[in-house]
Amino acid sequence: DAHDLQLVDLGTKQADGKIVIDDNANQRFRAVMSELGLAMVNWTQGPPETTGYSGFNFAFEFPLTLINQNGQVGGQNYWTMQGSTPSSLMMPGIHVRKGLPFSFEAGSRVNYITQSNMVAATVEAKWSLNEGFIYFPDLSVRGFGTQLIGARDFNLTAAGVEASIGHQFAILGMFTLTPYAGGSFVWVAASSNVIDFKPGLSEPDQFKDGASGTSTMPA
Repeated sequence: DAHDLQLVDLGTKQADGKIVIDDNANQRFRAVMSELGLAMVNWTQGPPETTGYSGFNFAFEFPLTLINQNGQVGGQNYWTMQGSTPSSLMMPGIHVRKGLPFSFEAGSRVNYITQSNMVAATVEAKWSLNEGFIYFPDLSVRGFGTQLIGARDFNLTAAGVEASIGHQFAILGMFTLTPYAGGSFVWVAASSNVIDFKPGLSEPDQFKDGASGTSTMPA
């Protein structure tokens, strides 16, 4: 689909049409995987308090994450999509959270990257060190792991830890206002599958080693 990545375009295209793998190609892969890994996990959409021991939360979300649309390494863009590269990724999804004893909470989230075959699946666990006090802010820590599913040429996994702080204020005895903020550390691990950078050539022509193989040239 339009927003699926094409790793074949990370290679350097020469004047004769050949594609060369060099250090810049590897750096482009590193750059796009780092940004995509952060895009699929780097948002905090809830205050630090848990749902409570008997609480349950089911939410529809629509995160929108800005990306470096024209980012380049070695003078060549590293966002290489099937169609034109957008300035942001839209990732609608479903988020489920369940409260546990001792101010713990477990959750899961599934987000679809629009116009692609890719889905980000997340599991998370949160612990509120302090919550529900009138004069003290709520504090929590959260750990999460995200796996990208449906990518054709690569594997992408991200994991992180997050700390957040916030406080709930009552308004006229009828509403509450809860400002909050958080920060996280995210680790991204990515690897590519074997990429055929010249699929129109037969195996002997491609590798120049006289190997036998089925030709992919049209009859």
